[in-house]
Amino acid sequence: MTHIQEHKPPHARQLLSLAYFWSVLRTPETFTLSLIVLAAILSLGSLIPQQPPALTGDRDFAAWLTDQPALYQALIPILRPIGLFQVFESTWFWLPVAWFLFVCLVTAADYLPFLNRLSRKNPSVSAGDLGPSHPFKDQTATSRLVPAPSDAGKSAASSLPLAQVQTQLEAEAYHTILNQEQQTLTATRHQRRWWGPMLIIIGIIFILAGSVIQALWGHRQTFELPLKGNNVAYLGTDPISIRSFTPQSDTFARLVGGQAVVDIGEVKNRQWQLHRPYRHQQWWLILAGLRPNIRIDLAQSNQSAETMGPQFENTLHPASFTTADGRLGFELHYMFTSSEPDYRLQLTHWPGQSDRSPEVAPKVIREGSTFTVPSLGLQGRAIVDQKIQMRAYQLPGLWPGLIGLLTIIGGLAWLAGPPPVILWVSMVTKGRGSRLEVEVVGLNTVSPDQDHLSVLETLTLSETVDD
Repeated sequence: MTHIQEHKPPHARQLLSLAYFWSVLRTPETFTLSLIVLAAILSLGSLIPQQPPALTGDRDFAAWLTDQPALYQALIPILRPIGLFQVFESTWFWLPVAWFLFVCLVTAADYLPFLNRLSRKNPSVSAGDLGPSHPFKDQTATSRLVPAPSDAGKSAASSLPLAQVQTQLEAEAYHTILNQEQQTLTATRHQRRWWGPMLIIIGIIFILAGSVIQALWGHRQTFELPLKGNNVAYLGTDPISIRSFTPQSDTFARLVGGQAVVDIGEVKNRQWQLHRPYRHQQWWLILAGLRPNIRIDLAQSNQSAETMGPQFENTLHPASFTTADGRLGFELHYMFTSSEPDYRLQLTHWPGQSDRSPEVAPKVIREGSTFTVPSLGLQGRAIVDQKIQMRAYQLPGLWPGLIGLLTIIGGLAWLAGPPPVILWVSMVTKGRGSRLEVEVVGLNTVSPDQDHLSVLETLTLSETVDD
């Protein structure tokens, strides 16, 4: 008759106990779920445009939002009230970070005593001395029969089987300790690799601490410097200006880089490359790109002149714009040249568009150039300039983040190698018969590795004889 044990749900008092709460926090499932939630929040903050901290008031917010994709403009009634345009300054970010940091600290505090016992040169007498089970521990037990002595007068408790096992384990690069009195053998291999999970936890704690430091004391500043005229901006109290800019292009005549001569503070004529970070005092600065800045004065017959300022997102995509009445539509394309840039102005729609005429072919315009479309009574003049986009960051959380990243890489590298193993072998004697009982403890956070079990299966025990 088979006895079926009934598992009762935990009592309400047990659920409220500190021990039960601790047992839930220490599980790998809690750690993984907390990490997934934090990663989801970070992804949300990366996908949804985040308004600059300097924005104040509805008018500034509306002006900023006009440069964002139409999808997010349509979702303002949903996203703004719940703070998704300011994820990293709200509880959306701080609550998951604080919770995950707490879970990491609990995991580290729970694993550290266990790690202290495992990483000793002589861990303990038996696996039972390690204390209660741990989520990172994988424990296996097995036994091997020892051949009985051929002579009844010979001792079945001879230490020869343990000596044979010791020799074979040492051949497999195990460090062994034989206790003749207690008839036990302890074998360890790759003891330092028990630190792999702890290094990953410590690395995550450093990264979270760096994120908190960055959120509290980090700063970001963006500005644009015209290449002509008065092009001075201020980084703190230090003025920044661009003396010159030499663009670089690829084989398709696309802007891919460039070199600027920059004055910043008391440093003059400093050579900076586009898209490369530079250090200035406590700031990291990047020349992020080149943004064309153009103004077109457009006049139609019998109508007053109209001024338009098409906005380029970057030099790879055209700027689209229309006249105030919407009758004329244009596309302006940036074309890289070795000297001054060219702009190709093309009509995209106009009255009577079905009657195409050579007069509406694309116009190439430059600084101060004029253009006409006689069939439409259109006259225009272009004022062209370019602006260097610059981004400045204060990154007090950079070093804790880098230390954490390197620590995680080190932990993963250790876990990628042969896992740590501890074997306890003891001789159990009953009458003339005896057997070897083996307990094996490995790491449960890596792919199963059965090298320690294969070693046991290859053990050969000869008949016990006395010299």
